[in-house]
Amino acid sequence: PNKNPSLTFRVGTFIPAARLNRLKRVLVDWLVYGPELQQSRIPAMRSSLVLRSTIAIVFLCSLTFEAGLVAIAQEPLKVLLSPGVTQVEAAAAVRTLQADGSVELPSILNALREAPSESRNWLLSLAQSIADRNPEAARPVLRSLVEAPNENADARYWAVDFLTRGHPSAREGMLDKMINDPCLELRYEAIDQRLARLKQAGEAMSADQRVKALGELLNAARLPAQTQDIAKQLEELGTKTDLLRHFGFVAQWQVVGPFENSGQSGFDVGYEPEKQYAQGALRFQEELAGKEKQVAWRKASTASADGAVDLNAVFDHAKGAVVYAHTEIRSPKELACEIRVGTPNAIKVWVNGTQVVGREVYHTGWQLDQYVASVRLNSGVNTVMLKVCQNEQTEDWAQDFLFALRFCDETGFRVDLATE
Repeated sequence: PNKNPSLTFRVGTFIPAARLNRLKRVLVDWLVYGPELQQSRIPAMRSSLVLRSTIAIVFLCSLTFEAGLVAIAQEPLKVLLSPGVTQVEAAAAVRTLQADGSVELPSILNALREAPSESRNWLLSLAQSIADRNPEAARPVLRSLVEAPNENADARYWAVDFLTRGHPSAREGMLDKMINDPCLELRYEAIDQRLARLKQAGEAMSADQRVKALGELLNAARLPAQTQDIAKQLEELGTKTDLLRHFGFVAQWQVVGPFENSGQSGFDVGYEPEKQYAQGALRFQEELAGKEKQVAWRKASTASADGAVDLNAVFDHAKGAVVYAHTEIRSPKELACEIRVGTPNAIKVWVNGTQVVGREVYHTGWQLDQYVASVRLNSGVNTVMLKVCQNEQTEDWAQDFLFALRFCDETGFRVDLATE
């Protein structure tokens, strides 16, 4: 506004009632008589229709925009907490709050608890600017935040950054107590710090001491790459690890196929196993019409540390193929958890008849926990059905036909379930 007053918006401007009512009548006239004008062969009348529609659209947009400006000016924090808030709205609300010197850090941190994902980074940016104004006042607030493990993980990680900025020894001291922290970034960093110390200790630490320390870190680790690194170090010291169980992979399956997927045509085709599953009655003893011949259900399993079930080994490197996999798992109680699956192939996943994953992507690489969905397991038996699709690419890097699936909590720790 100071640089170009002509661009200044008048927030909260009111339109006189008489003028507003007249404009409303124009809109009503257009809505009522518009279809007749549109059919008219008189150019002037058609031009009138275009003009009226343009005026109506501009008027409605201006009212909407002005209403948005008023809302942002009057209740900017409420705007940030609104589901579906746009980036433009969030940015404007943050600027309004930044200009308000009375906004306090605790109110912004409290807002983070219920903020939609679209607003969280904006709120953290706002918290940063408020804390920078008065670092001494911010520090006790942020220490309390760090010590509250159930608070927002992103906010707690930012708080650690703020409190230890320029003080690496202070950060090390904080991280010493965080190898089991629910914030995965802090947990990862804390474990990494311990691993670095183990490496520095060298021969000053006995093999038994090292195994004990690594075992503690293995139990704490959640992210796959770090977990695998710790397991490798334990193996080098002669201690076996069971990553299949550590991650909670489902290892036992029934599979059937191949069905038609030439030209990637089968992803949305419901073949017989899919139809039977939707009806809640898979008939495992029944032969089915496959891509080239009759096919039957058979067992498939994995002992691989990465949980991968190799479908190439079961179906002789089938190409242009759809394969179904099914298992039943038993939960000791009703349980909210996550299902995580990795595959280089197109895949659909159902749990208890409800589709929870659907990705028609081929050979862009794969990793553990590639696709994640929240699910609720029933107490007792739960069914899991997969549809895994292989295309016809011939490149060496496009030959894998596999999947790895597990159930875990939101931190990545396994949920102990029995396979039926």
